[in-house]
Amino acid sequence: MTVPIRHIAGLGILAVLGFLWLGRGLPDTAWLASDSASYLDFSPTRPHGYSAFLAVYRLLFDDFAYLPVVQLGCYVAALWLLAIGVALRAQNFIAAAMTLVVALWLTDTTGFPYVLSDSLYAALLIVAAACFMVYAETGRAQHYLLVAVVGVILVSLIVLVR
Repeated sequence: MTVPIRHIAGLGILAVLGFLWLGRGLPDTAWLASDSASYLDFSPTRPHGYSAFLAVYRLLFDDFAYLPVVQLGCYVAALWLLAIGVALRAQNFIAAAMTLVVALWLTDTTGFPYVLSDSLYAALLIVAAACFMVYAETGRAQHYLLVAVVGVILVSLIVLVR
């Protein structure tokens, strides 16, 4: 079974609206917390996944001005993928849209402005749940290798970020 492209686009529009709604109160620049320095310095006491994310971010942007928006964008994109997984599994656009709207409505945005791994960790967990839902729906033998590879990558990223 597949999800019609119009449903994916409709969920995308809801996700963009949710992103704009959640992002309206984000600060202009990221805030440093007590643990931020250890991530920025690739400290051996921290997993290096979030530090690598910050390094890639610094390649794209000069400072941390856009970090809260990028972190929120990763999170909302993960929720969009989860909604697509729900649409595929339930074959119901309303259920997928309600999942997305409720998840956006319940999102606490206080963690996104900080230079901390929490928001990226949450996004990766949501993507893992979305991948599981897609796998549970398709479940064909030719997808086992792909699901295994994606699963290993996601679990590795989750462990590295946290």
